Formats: sequence, structure tokens, C-alpha cells
Amino acid sequence: MKKYITAIITLVSITFISCQSEFKDSDIITTQEKEIALKKVATKLKKSGYAFNQTFQDIEERFASNRHIIDTTTTIGSFVTVTRKVLNGYNLSHLWINTPDQMSTRKKGAEINIGANFIKTKEGFFITRVVKNGVADKGGIKRGDLLLRKDNRLITSSAQLKGKVSEKSTLEIKRRDSIITRSINYFKHRLFSKDTLSFINKDIALITINSFRKGVYNKNHIEELFSKAINTKKIVLDLRSNGGGASSNVRHLLSMIIPSSKTCQYFIHREDHDKFLKKYKHSPNSIRELVNFRGRRFTPKRSWLNWNPEIYKGEIMVIIDERSGSGADIFPICVQDAKRGLVIGRKSLGMVLFGDRISLNKGMSLLYPTGEAMRLSGTKLEGNPCIPDIEFSREETANDDFIHEFLKTYKPEVSFN
Repeated sequence: MKKYITAIITLVSITFISCQSEFKDSDIITTQEKEIALKKVATKLKKSGYAFNQTFQDIEERFASNRHIIDTTTTIGSFVTVTRKVLNGYNLSHLWINTPDQMSTRKKGAEINIGANFIKTKEGFFITRVVKNGVADKGGIKRGDLLLRKDNRLITSSAQLKGKVSEKSTLEIKRRDSIITRSINYFKHRLFSKDTLSFINKDIALITINSFRKGVYNKNHIEELFSKAINTKKIVLDLRSNGGGASSNVRHLLSMIIPSSKTCQYFIHREDHDKFLKKYKHSPNSIRELVNFRGRRFTPKRSWLNWNPEIYKGEIMVIIDERSGSGADIFPICVQDAKRGLVIGRKSLGMVLFGDRISLNKGMSLLYPTGEAMRLSGTKLEGNPCIPDIEFSREETANDDFIHEFLKTYKPEVSFN
């Protein structure tokens, strides 16, 4: 019987995935299909969406006021672009619609692009992370490089950095004070490098964590890395260009260095707001007021199967940059507030809302906020990035040699153990 049930579940899963992946951004979308999507978005946001004192009760009015633009869209991709602009009016992170192509990439965990994270600057595109064995890595592009031109054309948009399988291009790069060229060959590759452990010297271990995303962050692997570094005096956690992911994975990493009894932050959800409103007949005046009424503790959590997990007791440092966001906002702030270690690098993105995702029609997907986090000081995390205890320039933060030399020579004035 179990075999039949398993077979049925597998068949349903395959059918669901194939149905979801049959759509492309360039496919036509009808007026009726747009209405179905907009109605589902509005219904979900009004019922379950939440950021502090924002319950999205005006979402239908916002869609209506932009109807003249929405009506001009003819493809799924153009419809998503316009709808995103409406949602962007809320000025919130974790609120957007993904296209079918984006969802396909997310599910497969692979894509065809340059294989790097970057920041757009006045001069060009500054590389903050390179995916190991990706297009950029194979082409000799490094973190800290500034991309100037592609095939002799000035790079003004990230779309120019995409390509097709087997397509070859030449990039003009500024590396420190030199202008160099590198040839790249596009191919499909993984979205993230595997998390790694290296030793700067016998006393300092460096653990690089590329994402907290489900299916990427591997708890068993992280625990193995910590076990290999357990006898070092210092562990440095590299969260540069980590875009976040599941809060459960953030809590897991915290549990490697902080006891589960320690409150690191507080968080609130839509139901907390609704119960406050029902009792007091008005919205809370501050996030602190709502937390005091019905806040939940955000604590480290390893596993319910592991009652007495080993915790690293040595010195902790966390490296972040301007592309560290969401879970990679939360983690370094927890380290600071728990007085567990120092944060170095550049200020983070400040994009911190708890979110959930639902499928829409035509292969689209909605990510929407469901809750808000608050520091122990009473400051909400959304819109308030983590400020490093020791700040570096963008170039210094991206320079591994500089970071390694700093880690070897820096001596903290205060013990965090």
C-alpha cells in the first residue's frame, strides 16, 4: 500500500512541476488571467500579509489606480514588471512577484548567467561574490573586480551580463589600478557555492556560508565544519553577499555559538497585530508596544533531537557586506545584541521581514511579508541595516588578502566569551 501511495505522490509532484514549468515570461497573458492573479494577490495580502502596522487593506485600490498601465501588458513578464512597481509602493522587502522563468531557476538551483553577485556603481558593476566553478570563476573574474565593458560595450544594466549556453564574450575589468580583459563562456551552473571551511592559521578558522536558503544551507554540513574548527581560538563566519533564506537555518547557525536559552531578538506576526487591534481598538503606537503585548522570542535552535548540543566557546567574528540581507541581516545583529562577537565589513541591506510564498496562475509566484523582527533595543530590523563594529571600505571588504591580514593581526579589546 505504501508503495502505491509513494508512486501516486511522486506522479502528482512530477505533474505539478511540469505544469508549473510549462510557462515562460514571453507567454501571452489574457485580461481574465491577469484578474485571477491580481485577485489572489490582494486576497492573500489582506488576509495574511503583515509588516508593522501594514495590513495591505488598500491593495485593491492601488491596483485599480494603476489599471491603465496593467491593461497595456500582454506577456507574463511585462505583467509581473508592472505589478511589482505597484507593490514597490509599499517600500517593503519580501514583497514581490516572481516570473515563471525565475521560479524555474529557483527550483532547479541553476541558471545561465555570469555567476556572480554585484553592486552597480557609477563606474561599473562591482563584484561582491563569485560562484565557484561558475561562468565568472572559470573566466578568472574575482571578488572586488569592477566590470566595465562587455564585448566593447559599456555595461549599464545587469541584463547585459546574461547570456546563452556556449555564448562567448569578452569583459573589460578594472582590478585595483589595472585594466584587464577576461574571456567568458556561458553555461548553466549552480546558483550557490558549497559552504566551506579554511584555516587562516592554526588559531583562526574561516567558515563561508553562502545562503540560508532551504535546500542550499545544509545543517549537517555546517555542524561538520564546526566540529573540524572546534579547537581553534577564533571562528570567522563569512556572510558576504549571503542574501538570507529560512529563519530556521539562521537559528541553527546561532545555536552553534549561542545557547538556546538566550533571547537574541523578538518577532511579531499578523495575528499578534489583529489581537492587539481587537483588544485595544487601535493599532500599536510602536513595535515595542506590540512585542510587549504578544511578542515571540527569537532564540538559537539546533534540533529537538539534540538536547545538549556542543557550542563553540571561542572568539567569533562575522563578515558582512552591502549584499548581505534578510537572514544575513538577522544573524550579525543577533551576534551583536547577544554580545557574542564582532561584526566587520560593510553595513548590510536592512531587508528583514519574515515571509511566505504562494503559487499564482501562469507559473507566477508571490512572496509576501508575514511578520517583523525587533532588536533587543526596541528597533525594528526592516530598514535598519546591521552596522559593523569595524567598518571597511567596499574594496577592503571584497579583498580577501586584506581581510585575512586583518584577522591575523587584530586583537579585541573586549572578551565576548
